[in-house]
Amino acid sequence: MIREARDSDLPELLRMGEAFASHLPFKSFNPERLTKLLRALMGGIGVIYVAERQGGLCGAVAMIAFDHYFCDGKAAQEFFWWVDPEYRRAGFAVDLIDAAEAWAKAQGCASVHMLCLDSLDGERVTRLYERRGYVPLERTFARFL
Repeated sequence: MIREARDSDLPELLRMGEAFASHLPFKSFNPERLTKLLRALMGGIGVIYVAERQGGLCGAVAMIAFDHYFCDGKAAQEFFWWVDPEYRRAGFAVDLIDAAEAWAKAQGCASVHMLCLDSLDGERVTRLYERRGYVPLERTFARFL
Protein backbone atom coordinates (compact mmCIF):
# COMPACT_ATOMS: atom_id res chain seq x y z
CA MET A 1 0.00 0.00 0.00
CA ILE A 2 1.25 3.49 -0.86
CA ARG A 3 0.25 6.42 1.35
CA GLU A 4 1.50 9.83 2.44
CA ALA A 5 4.02 9.76 5.26
CA ARG A 6 3.09 10.87 8.75
CA ASP A 7 5.10 11.82 11.83
CA SER A 8 4.92 8.29 13.22
CA ASP A 9 6.89 7.14 10.14
CA LEU A 10 9.96 9.21 11.05
CA PRO A 11 11.92 6.33 12.68
CA GLU A 12 11.45 4.14 9.60
CA LEU A 13 12.22 7.02 7.23
CA LEU A 14 15.43 7.66 9.16
CA ARG A 15 16.32 3.96 8.95
CA MET A 16 15.82 4.05 5.18
CA GLY A 17 17.73 7.33 4.95
CA GLU A 18 20.68 5.81 6.75
CA ALA A 19 20.58 2.75 4.47
CA PHE A 20 20.52 5.06 1.43
CA ALA A 21 23.38 7.15 2.84
CA SER A 22 25.51 4.02 3.19
CA HIS A 23 25.70 3.97 -0.64
CA LEU A 24 27.00 7.53 -0.81
CA PRO A 25 30.62 8.66 -0.48
CA PHE A 26 29.83 11.24 2.20
CA LYS A 27 31.72 11.12 5.47
CA SER A 28 28.77 10.95 7.86
CA PHE A 29 25.04 10.50 8.19
CA ASN A 30 23.25 13.25 10.10
CA PRO A 31 19.84 12.08 11.37
CA GLU A 32 19.01 15.53 12.78
CA ARG A 33 19.39 17.19 9.38
CA LEU A 34 17.40 14.46 7.68
CA THR A 35 14.66 14.77 10.31
CA LYS A 36 14.46 18.51 9.62
CA LEU A 37 14.11 17.86 5.86
CA LEU A 38 11.52 15.12 6.38
CA ARG A 39 9.41 17.35 8.65
CA ALA A 40 9.61 20.21 6.13
CA LEU A 41 8.53 17.93 3.28
CA MET A 42 5.63 16.55 5.30
CA GLY A 43 4.81 20.09 6.45
CA GLY A 44 3.99 21.31 2.99
CA ILE A 45 7.13 22.17 1.00
CA GLY A 46 6.78 18.83 -0.75
CA VAL A 47 5.48 15.34 -0.15
CA ILE A 48 6.71 11.96 1.02
CA TYR A 49 4.99 8.75 0.02
CA VAL A 50 5.75 5.50 1.80
CA ALA A 51 5.33 1.90 0.75
CA GLU A 52 3.71 0.01 3.60
CA ARG A 53 3.67 -3.74 3.85
CA GLN A 54 2.47 -5.93 6.68
CA GLY A 55 4.88 -5.30 9.49
CA GLY A 56 6.16 -1.87 8.52
CA LEU A 57 7.51 0.35 5.78
CA CYS A 58 9.74 -0.89 2.99
CA GLY A 59 10.16 2.18 0.77
CA ALA A 60 9.65 5.89 0.30
CA VAL A 61 9.88 8.67 -2.25
CA ALA A 62 10.15 12.37 -1.45
CA MET A 63 9.33 15.11 -3.93
CA ILE A 64 9.30 18.88 -4.16
CA ALA A 65 7.61 21.05 -6.80
CA PHE A 66 9.08 24.36 -7.94
CA ASP A 67 8.94 26.92 -10.72
CA HIS A 68 11.46 25.58 -13.21
CA TYR A 69 14.36 27.95 -13.72
CA PHE A 70 15.01 27.15 -17.42
CA CYS A 71 11.53 26.90 -18.88
CA ASP A 72 8.00 28.04 -18.26
CA GLY A 73 6.06 25.97 -15.78
CA LYS A 74 6.67 23.91 -12.71
CA ALA A 75 8.78 20.81 -12.24
CA ALA A 76 8.83 18.11 -9.58
CA GLN A 77 12.21 16.94 -8.26
CA GLU A 78 12.89 13.77 -6.33
CA PHE A 79 14.82 14.24 -3.08
CA PHE A 80 15.15 10.52 -2.48
CA TRP A 81 13.61 7.26 -3.60
CA TRP A 82 14.34 4.11 -1.64
CA VAL A 83 13.01 0.56 -1.46
CA ASP A 84 14.57 -1.96 0.90
CA PRO A 85 16.62 -4.49 -1.10
CA GLU A 86 14.40 -7.48 -0.32
CA TYR A 87 11.36 -5.64 -1.75
CA ARG A 88 12.90 -4.14 -4.90
CA ARG A 89 11.25 -6.55 -7.31
CA ALA A 90 7.86 -6.59 -5.58
CA GLY A 91 6.34 -3.59 -7.37
CA PHE A 92 6.80 -1.04 -4.58
CA ALA A 93 9.32 1.02 -6.57
CA VAL A 94 6.94 1.49 -9.48
CA ASP A 95 4.01 2.19 -7.14
CA LEU A 96 6.06 4.93 -5.45
CA ILE A 97 6.93 6.50 -8.81
CA ASP A 98 3.26 6.36 -9.82
CA ALA A 99 2.31 8.22 -6.62
CA ALA A 100 5.08 10.80 -7.16
CA GLU A 101 4.03 11.42 -10.77
CA ALA A 102 0.35 11.76 -9.80
CA TRP A 103 1.31 14.25 -7.08
CA ALA A 104 3.44 16.22 -9.57
CA LYS A 105 0.58 16.36 -12.04
CA ALA A 106 -1.79 17.57 -9.30
CA GLN A 107 0.72 20.32 -8.49
CA GLY A 108 0.60 21.49 -12.11
CA CYS A 109 4.10 20.27 -12.93
CA ALA A 110 5.11 19.91 -16.57
CA SER A 111 7.97 17.51 -15.77
CA VAL A 112 9.22 15.08 -13.15
CA HIS A 113 12.95 14.73 -12.48
CA MET A 114 14.20 11.50 -10.93
CA LEU A 115 17.75 10.66 -9.91
CA CYS A 116 19.78 7.51 -10.18
CA LEU A 117 22.81 6.55 -8.13
CA ASP A 118 25.30 4.49 -10.09
CA SER A 119 26.17 2.67 -6.84
CA LEU A 120 22.56 1.45 -6.46
CA ASP A 121 22.11 -0.69 -9.57
CA GLY A 122 22.17 2.35 -11.80
CA GLU A 123 21.78 0.44 -15.06
CA ARG A 124 18.60 -1.32 -13.93
CA VAL A 125 17.11 1.93 -12.59
CA THR A 126 18.00 3.67 -15.86
CA ARG A 127 16.14 0.99 -17.81
CA LEU A 128 13.11 1.42 -15.54
CA TYR A 129 13.09 5.18 -16.09
CA GLU A 130 13.48 4.81 -19.85
CA ARG A 131 10.60 2.30 -20.02
CA ARG A 132 8.45 4.93 -18.28
CA GLY A 133 9.40 7.62 -20.82
CA TYR A 134 12.11 9.44 -18.88
CA VAL A 135 15.07 10.79 -20.84
CA PRO A 136 18.56 11.40 -19.46
CA LEU A 137 19.35 15.10 -18.94
CA GLU A 138 22.64 15.33 -17.10
CA ARG A 139 25.13 13.57 -14.86
CA THR A 140 26.08 14.89 -11.44
CA PHE A 141 29.64 14.98 -10.16
CA ALA A 142 30.92 15.84 -6.70
CA ARG A 143 34.31 16.77 -5.35
CA PHE A 144 34.72 16.30 -1.64
CA LEU A 145 36.73 18.92 0.19
